[in-house]
Amino acid sequence: MKIERLINAPVSSNCYIISDGSGAIVIDAGTADSEELLNYIQSRDLKIDFILLTHEHFDHCAGVNAIHKQTNAPLYCSEKCNELIQHSRGNYSAYWTEGKPFEVAPADKIIEDGEQLNWRGHSIYFYLTLGHSLGSTTIRIDNEALFTGDNYVPNIRTYTNLSGGSKEDLRKTLAFYSLFIKYPSMIVYPGHLKPLTISHAHFFESLRGYSEQQMKKVAEQLKIKED
Repeated sequence: MKIERLINAPVSSNCYIISDGSGAIVIDAGTADSEELLNYIQSRDLKIDFILLTHEHFDHCAGVNAIHKQTNAPLYCSEKCNELIQHSRGNYSAYWTEGKPFEVAPADKIIEDGEQLNWRGHSIYFYLTLGHSLGSTTIRIDNEALFTGDNYVPNIRTYTNLSGGSKEDLRKTLAFYSLFIKYPSMIVYPGHLKPLTISHAHFFESLRGYSEQQMKKVAEQLKIKED
């Protein structure tokens, strides 16, 4: 399995292309025309099996319509994310000063908390993880990769002041992330900035005034939903 990071534009969020054999998954296509992404796919003779979103904000979903038009790849996301991407105010593109407001077509599949998807010999897990937004979802592939969206960005405090954000929910989400330290080879792929090993992902630092000891206390009450 190969994971490639593309930088969305004009907002420098992360888009990830996960490929294995001739198939690929796209996570958070945030560039409106998706030209670079589509060229990457075509040059490597890949087929996009599906598109995933970590959450509904415009800098993570602006390219979905273009990809769907060119490839007909289905979109998977949470129910709340699906609801919000269909409205320019819900996906915040209505407030985007560097681009035009847009709406994303409805998802082809709604994912549930703890749902597992088998893909080309890999297990993909979906976790509804509130904090940054109402539609936030964390995606895990095997015990190797954790895609956190904007719930966790290294060395940056997570924004919870947008509609649907919650510091209390974020505490639970960050504590939940800390449980994955049991997989020492796991790489964390955030919504912005560079990926890093889970041993270097100090999740508690994403919330002001939240200590590692407090995070561990909350984590004791949680568990990882898996097979």
